[in-house]
Formats: sequence, C-alpha cells, structure tokens
Amino acid sequence: VLPIAKPVSLGRKLYENRKVSDMDTGQSSMSGTIGVKSDKVDVEYDGTPVPIHDKGFDIDFRDKLSMDAEGYDSLVDYSREAERGLMRTKNNFMWDGNSGIVFKGKTWLGLFNDPTVATAALAVDLSVAATSTENIRAEVARVRDIMYITNNATTGLVLVVSPQIASNWERPLSNADSTFGSVTNYIKASLRGIVEIIEDDKLVGNKIVFLQNNQDGFHAVSGMAVNT
Repeated sequence: VLPIAKPVSLGRKLYENRKVSDMDTGQSSMSGTIGVKSDKVDVEYDGTPVPIHDKGFDIDFRDKLSMDAEGYDSLVDYSREAERGLMRTKNNFMWDGNSGIVFKGKTWLGLFNDPTVATAALAVDLSVAATSTENIRAEVARVRDIMYITNNATTGLVLVVSPQIASNWERPLSNADSTFGSVTNYIKASLRGIVEIIEDDKLVGNKIVFLQNNQDGFHAVSGMAVNT
C-alpha cells in the first residue's frame, strides 16, 4: 500500500476525511426549462491518528572498533535489521492497529478489528485440498461482492490470502478449467475485478482480505518516508 500512500504534513497528528451521502437523481424534460432542483449531501467526518513508528539501536563502541580493525562495518547489519523491524511494525499496525494510540477520540484498530472495515465469515475452508475448486470460486465471489455490490467498489481489487491458502491454490486444476493451470490463475482469470493476488503471513489459515487499493479506497497515510 505504500506506493499509493497519501502524503500529509508531519505536523498533522490526525488525518480527517469527509464522508458524504449520495444525491438524488437528476430530472429529464424535452425543454430543459422546468426549473433546476437543488440538492445537497449529508456530511460527517471520520479520521485516523498519524503515529510515528521508530526503532533505535546501539553497539558497544569497543566492539565497533574491533570490527573496524578487521575492515567490517558492523552498523550495516544493525541498520538493515532495524529497518526490517520497522517495516514489520508498520505492517502490524496496518493489520492489528493500536488501541493505545488515541487522538481526539480517533483510533485505528487495524484491518482485523476496525469498525469501518466490512467483514464476513467464510463458509468454506479455502486452505485445504478437500475443498473443490468450484466451491473455492463461489466463496471468493461471494466475499468479493460484499465489496462490489454492498459497498459499491468501482475499481480493481487486490486479494490478500494466507500462506496456507496460497499453497493450496498452487495445485493444478483437474477439471474442464484445467487450461488455467492452477487454482490461483483460475480465480484471478474467471472472477471480475481481481487485479492481483498476494499473500501476507499476518493472515493465518482460512483468511482472505479484499482491498480497493487506491486513494478512493484503502490507502496508507504518510507524513514522512523512512528516515535514519
């Protein structure tokens, strides 16, 4: 989600967005002179705090001098692992949120728990070989329609799956749809709107997530890129 992050001033501790209602339809006539009817939208505000994720490290100065004597820059390892840890922190914040970070009554509870995220219980297990390809396809389509039909998504969706589901979907097809090769290719090619299927180990077992991954849908808010 970082490549399409929305930049905000680092001074903003709270990112707010307007939520507006639909308007009624227009009117039709042969003359176009029947009088313009004005309309307005209902507006409410939502928002999320913008925290700073940080990670520090230190090394005993004598250990560093010892490694310097051997021509090895020990801080390379420290910096690399600190950055990886910071990336995991941000990924955890995306999925789990942090109820301890509250600003002006707003908090982010993560994709797993935030009330602004539409949820559904899977009716079949997508991670086991015993589930038929057609049942997998039908269940993925049902959850996708929560985005497209119930929530009026209008652009392509990213499907995020658990490593267990990704592994199960590698299996080749054994029916008339075998020209697609694997279950993954079949799902992506036979269902409208799925532009990419990726896996994330924050999803475990029988879990999937659909993201409308753009600035009209789900996106990151960034006050500053990684800085060292």
